[in-house]
Amino acid sequence: AEGLGLESALVLNIHGKAVKYYDDGVSAMNQGDWMKAQKALTNAVSIRPKYAAAWYMQGQLWEKQGKYTKAIEQYTQALQANDRYKEA
Repeated sequence: AEGLGLESALVLNIHGKAVKYYDDGVSAMNQGDWMKAQKALTNAVSIRPKYAAAWYMQGQLWEKQGKYTKAIEQYTQALQANDRYKEA
């Protein structure tokens, strides 16, 4: 990205990859492909740990499967990533 330092460009690239994983995860969830969704959302938070929306969607994924303890863990992660994340 012109005008940005290398560090800023790398951060933008990481955020872009995390968003792509997030989008893939949401799409897989909408298609009922839980395993693909979980893998994509896990990848999103592994490269961007403060990605509250991705943590939240993982909570939604677990909740849809009736795994409420896991869902609460993910919602908690969303709040730890952003304590103003109102969805969690």
